[in-house]
Amino acid sequence: MKFIKIIEAKFWIPFVIAMILGLFIPYTKVDLNSFVIVVLMVTFFLTCLKVDFFDVIAHIKKPLFFVYVLFVYLLILPALLYGIFRFISPELAIAVLLLSAMPP
Repeated sequence: MKFIKIIEAKFWIPFVIAMILGLFIPYTKVDLNSFVIVVLMVTFFLTCLKVDFFDVIAHIKKPLFFVYVLFVYLLILPALLYGIFRFISPELAIAVLLLSAMPP
């Protein structure tokens, strides 16, 4: 459990560094395209570590609220952000769609 707390507290640091480097050095001599899928898989896995079994049982007891939250978080919000980013930056629209569909 201590490992998960450390990851939750410090997980933003590599992402901020990566975003800053990506903005200032967009094209490096090293081809990192093969690591993008691995980083996304690790991110999704670490995000799902925060799910508690008893929280899932509590949500099953209130199915209407659960369906509402799923509808808003997984359909409305990603569709809205995809629509916005399709006009702002079409090459980032799919990435924003995937990131916005991640659980909070």
